[in-house]
Amino acid sequence: MHPFLIFHDYLGFRKAHQRRQQQRRESNLLLRAAQALRGLAQNMMTAHRRRRMIAALEGMDDRLLRDIGLYRCNIREVVESFSDRELSMRPVAAALPRSEPQRTVRAANSGQPAYLQAA
Repeated sequence: MHPFLIFHDYLGFRKAHQRRQQQRRESNLLLRAAQALRGLAQNMMTAHRRRRMIAALEGMDDRLLRDIGLYRCNIREVVESFSDRELSMRPVAAALPRSEPQRTVRAANSGQPAYLQAA
């Protein structure tokens, strides 16, 4: 067939190509936005883990800190050098004193509490 007799929609091809490029740009933009949000969330989690680790180490007494090779003035510097893996470890600190219920003292030979016995 003669080339001039064949109908070519050159403009239609160009519009479809432009549409595909625009869709790629939009999807790339959404992808970049999602990556930015993911990075922001990771930074927030890392900052939270750092604060939690600092609080746990500051809650320890000086003798325990010296046992693990830290001084109280170096806690922030050491925690800032931790990797994400080290920050994901659960900090272990001495338990805070809790108010326990009063226990009654039993007299030596009787089964009654001391405050009920005759003085």
